[in-house]
Amino acid sequence: MREVDCKDFIPSSNKFIALFVADWCGYCRRLLNELKGKNFKIPIVLVKINDVDDECWDKFEIEVVPTAVLYENGRPIKRKFSYRGLSSRDIEELCI
Repeated sequence: MREVDCKDFIPSSNKFIALFVADWCGYCRRLLNELKGKNFKIPIVLVKINDVDDECWDKFEIEVVPTAVLYENGRPIKRKFSYRGLSSRDIEELCI
């Protein structure tokens, strides 16, 4: 899993999942621990949003962390989020 700060994140033309997380988010930490050692069909890019006033929230239309977004050809295709956090199963569902 590659990690990038949200200010440096530029969606590529490849198919991948961007996982938007924050260091201060307990749900994010739980999900990241759950994802350790798992292999997915699609690459995952970990996008850090740590400042609550960061412009990235609006730029990438993120309402809550963690949020997983499937990108293809540089555009968001599907997204998953929950106010109760995500699981590795949610990430796997984006890969289908």
